[in-house]
Amino acid sequence: MADLTQFFGGQGFDPSTVEPDVVSPGDYTTIVTDACIKKTKNGNGHFIELQLQVLDEGKFKGKMLWDRINFDNPNEQAVAIARQTLGALLVAVGIADFKDTDMLLQKVVIACVKVKDGVENNIRTYKVAGQTQSAPATPVAPVAPVAPVPAQPAPVAPVAPVAPLAGTYTPQQTAPVAPVAPVAPVAPVAPAAPPWER
Repeated sequence: MADLTQFFGGQGFDPSTVEPDVVSPGDYTTIVTDACIKKTKNGNGHFIELQLQVLDEGKFKGKMLWDRINFDNPNEQAVAIARQTLGALLVAVGIADFKDTDMLLQKVVIACVKVKDGVENNIRTYKVAGQTQSAPATPVAPVAPVAPVPAQPAPVAPVAPVAPLAGTYTPQQTAPVAPVAPVAPVAPVAPAAPPWER
């Protein structure tokens, strides 16, 4: 047995006096500093272990985060979760054909971090770094429909009387025929409603 009181001012060490070394929940811009495949503790599976460093300015800059993506496991649910996480990571860093963990090194990605049991960080998912959410589009006022402008008919020229042809019957006329007056423009007709609106 070893007495530790001599190291802590004659008393036992009180763990509540130390704040856990965890990153607060949130989204952080990170860089992948290490990526490797390891065996699970029980030896019946494998996981990708990632080490990421926080790049964001502020209190957590330089802090390290770890993620274990359990892609080879007898538990199907663990594998399904791992595939979702790995898929989000690969999309976020732009890798379409993942063949080697070294492909992840030095990739910048947003890690969506949560805190487990108040003492440990977990990464829920990953997002593309450098994307900002665009502001919603400003609605545009609808434009009032413009009434169609009817084509103006060309004025009709007066018709001159025609001389009868030789040897043809012509009725007797008492007065010459008056020229025809130009036709007045016709008012536009409202378009008929489509059949589904009748």
